[in-house]
Amino acid sequence: MTKIVSKKGFSLLELIIASILVVIVVLGIFSVNYVLSNNNQDYGQRYFVKSETQTILNHIINNASLAIGSGTTINGLPDRGILVGGTCPGSGGDLGCSDPVNNPNTFCIHQDIDPAKGFDSTTVNAPPTTAPNYNPSRWLCYTWNAVTYQINYCAWPYNSSVTPGFGATNCSGAVAPPALYLGTASNMPSIAFNPTAGFSITIQNCLNNAAPSCNFLDPTKQDPANNPQVSVSGTTFPSQEGF
Repeated sequence: MTKIVSKKGFSLLELIIASILVVIVVLGIFSVNYVLSNNNQDYGQRYFVKSETQTILNHIINNASLAIGSGTTINGLPDRGILVGGTCPGSGGDLGCSDPVNNPNTFCIHQDIDPAKGFDSTTVNAPPTTAPNYNPSRWLCYTWNAVTYQINYCAWPYNSSVTPGFGATNCSGAVAPPALYLGTASNMPSIAFNPTAGFSITIQNCLNNAAPSCNFLDPTKQDPANNPQVSVSGTTFPSQEGF
């Protein structure tokens, strides 16, 4: 008589090995899902911050490209196309002074655009007006708020008889015309302006600018996953700026 032995069963060792493999596969799936989830959150938040900051930069660069200035002296102050706030009058050197109330978080762009055309108009007057009056023309000013981290912008008529600042002022508080919200930044944008380098600006921004992890100086305090931060820069050479 022939004895038939079935080979379809599993030994105890095979069952243990199979169980271990199943556990490894399951753990691998959970690990990959966790990493992808974190990366998706990180990249999504970082993209949002980068997109918002780039929009702010483009708005400023596009308007700075329309800056006009004769490079001459009017009422004892240089007729600059771009003025950065500080202690008036004129302690800012080539950057001049834009703010009669000494707001260091304000900069203004002198444009050959009628203030009545509004904030975002890029329609230049024709024929171009000339120094020293530039009438009608406007200041387009940007003010960073150190409490809310917001950047607002507003338009003011250019007036060469008003010193210092020729009518430029900040966009804070109860002003007329009203200020418009542009976006946020972790600090006052860094600005450089000279005949060789043109107008350059760098904007730093975080998802949560008020959090301690929004720290561009100390990497050990940063939290890229939960509070991504970005830095964007741009440069333009205003064709009508006489320096």
